[in-house]
Amino acid sequence: MITITLAPGENPGKIDFTVDNSWEASIGSIGVPGNGYGESWVSLSAKISDVYGVHALWLRFIGEDEELFKVDWFQFINNK
Repeated sequence: MITITLAPGENPGKIDFTVDNSWEASIGSIGVPGNGYGESWVSLSAKISDVYGVHALWLRFIGEDEELFKVDWFQFINNK
């Protein structure tokens, strides 16, 4: 599971998480609500696929605005 704290922008968007390369298949994603105008911080969580070893993590931001959201931090949580 991953938890991310961010300030949503005006329009909704999505964050896809990939490992090793930005074009790889997503290991999970989080939908980000709009109407936040980048001023209020929220924490969102989602399940992600199991990944073992050391990898580069890519956050792919998807949406229809130049300023989708501001990311403060993220954390992986092992729920096993």
